[in-house]
Amino acid sequence: MDENVSYNFGLIDSLVRREIHATTARLNASLTDLRSRIAPLRASWTRETATAFGIEQDRWDRAAAGLNDILTRLGHAVGDGADEVAATDRREARRWG
Repeated sequence: MDENVSYNFGLIDSLVRREIHATTARLNASLTDLRSRIAPLRASWTRETATAFGIEQDRWDRAAAGLNDILTRLGHAVGDGADEVAATDRREARRWG
């Protein structure tokens, strides 16, 4: 059984950052699309309806900002993890000379 483990630290970081960026872009594009679909309807809304929607839209915006923040922190955590594994790998390689 081969017990060698290898990592491509740059690839790990690159793929994760790319996927996080793509996920964030899809989320934001969906919200933009939703706003554009709703915009024509707003003219016919009563004041109460517009107010209620505004409250919900604020909730969506805060939730989207929260998700974007989580995704960003996740990307940093994966990058930091890859850095730590790379540092450990270098440290252990030096021990073996």
